[in-house]
Amino acid sequence: MKRIIAAISALFLCVTTLYASECNRHGQSMAEDGWSSQFHRVCLVDGVGSNRFLSPDGRKVLIADIHGFHLKVDGMPISWPEGRKLLTTDSEVLWSPKSSAFFINDGAGLDGWTLKVYSLFEGRLINHEEINIEVIRRFRTELGCSAKAWNPNVRGIGWSEDGSQIFGFAQSTVNERCGLAGDLRGIVASLTGEPIREFYSEKETQRSFRNLLPYNMR
Repeated sequence: MKRIIAAISALFLCVTTLYASECNRHGQSMAEDGWSSQFHRVCLVDGVGSNRFLSPDGRKVLIADIHGFHLKVDGMPISWPEGRKLLTTDSEVLWSPKSSAFFINDGAGLDGWTLKVYSLFEGRLINHEEINIEVIRRFRTELGCSAKAWNPNVRGIGWSEDGSQIFGFAQSTVNERCGLAGDLRGIVASLTGEPIREFYSEKETQRSFRNLLPYNMR
């Protein structure tokens, strides 16, 4: 746990530090920190007013700008009112391998991260908000958090090969935390059936997600 605690500040410093030279129309790659090479962070700076995150099949594009997120399929916009309400700056985006879903780690800075998961079905965008809700419930219950404690930061880190499951983690916040500083739990979430398939301890998380976690959390 001590190693995880020590890594928190460095991890979120990486999250919040942007360099204009690394920003382009595809956002900012997170591969240098050990994340998937397909994982990108929204990066809007002078000269880069929007980011375009193309799906693996090349048919869909998730667009981030100062007005929020927008989605197009085969060039046609998909109705997504919530997208305009999401924070874009510093948010993180990863498409599923089958291009049928994507998640957004919605947040910036040290605290307040939320996992937003969406799937496409017959031209409609489905919000799987139950995943983030259940992760928070499990975390608070297992750690015996007080009612006044803040919800943990919840972030996705990868997808299963068939795109049916999301891998992620929940971690106690820095301020008004739920549990001890650095408390970490890994999750395997599903787009169908029970939202949470696995809820890992810290050691299990490091073992199971070693190749998905950033270098300073392994």
